[in-house]
Amino acid sequence: MKGYGIGDVEALLGIPASTLRFWEKEVPYLAPRKDVFGRRIYGTLDLCMLSRLKHLA
Repeated sequence: MKGYGIGDVEALLGIPASTLRFWEKEVPYLAPRKDVFGRRIYGTLDLCMLSRLKHLA
């Protein structure tokens, strides 16, 4: 499973990277996995969740 980096998610959903990081801290069930370098890797379910959060914000 490849996944999406934070820049990819920012471009796809129009959510700034700073907001993605903030939501990761504040929303307990949003926890993207991290690669060996510590970079966030978002899966398809993460994208669905972020899309819903965007519409709530």
